[in-house]
Amino acid sequence: MAEQQRKSWIRRRIENGLRRGFQHAYETVKVDPATPPQPKAEGSSEADDAVAADARAEATALAPDLAAQAPATRLPVERRLDLAYELIQGGNLDAGIDQLQAVVRAYPNNPQAAQMLAQALVRLGTDQTQSHDYDGARESFTVAVSLYARLLPCDGARCDSSELELAHRNRILSSLDAQRFDAARAALAEAEAIGLQFPDLKKRWPELAAPAP
Repeated sequence: MAEQQRKSWIRRRIENGLRRGFQHAYETVKVDPATPPQPKAEGSSEADDAVAADARAEATALAPDLAAQAPATRLPVERRLDLAYELIQGGNLDAGIDQLQAVVRAYPNNPQAAQMLAQALVRLGTDQTQSHDYDGARESFTVAVSLYARLLPCDGARCDSSELELAHRNRILSSLDAQRFDAARAALAEAEAIGLQFPDLKKRWPELAAPAP
C-alpha cells in the first residue's frame, strides 16, 4: 500500500509538472521564442523533495544514452512514463515522444499515457512553429487533438479543459500559417463541434469564414 501511494504521489507531481511545462500559447512562442523556465514540482517539505529526487534518479538510471534511442518496452508502465518525463525534461523531446508512443500502443486505454503524449506533441508543435515548420506543427497538433478526443470530457479528471482548448487553437493557427485554409476551417468546425469557440481567431482571420459557393 505504501509503495502504491508513493507511485500515485509521484504521478501527480509528474502530471502537474507536465501540464505547466507543455502548455505554451502558440502566439506567445511566435512573439517570444525564449525557452520558458523548467517547471518546479509542487510541495515544500524535505521529505517530499527527497522522494521526488529518488524518483528522478531512478528514472535517470533507466535512461542511458542507448535508452533514448529505443522505447523501453520491458519496463512497467509507471516507470516507462517516468522515463519519458525524464527524457523530455532533459531536453530529449523526440526520445520522450518515442517512449510515450510505445506506451500508448501497448496500453491504448491508459489515460495518463495518452495525456502525456498529447502534451508532449503540443510542445513539439510549438518547437516546430519556432522553426517555421508549420506543416509539421499542424500534424503534431492534429495528433494531439485526436489523443484528447479519447479523454473527453476534459473536466479535470482525465485532462484539463485548457489543454484541450490550446491543442485545438494551435491546430487551427498552424493550418492558417501553412496557408491551408480548408484544413483550418475543418479544424475550427471540429473544435466547435465539442463546444469550443474562438471568436478572436475568426475576427483576425477572415479566411476562417466559409468560402462563398
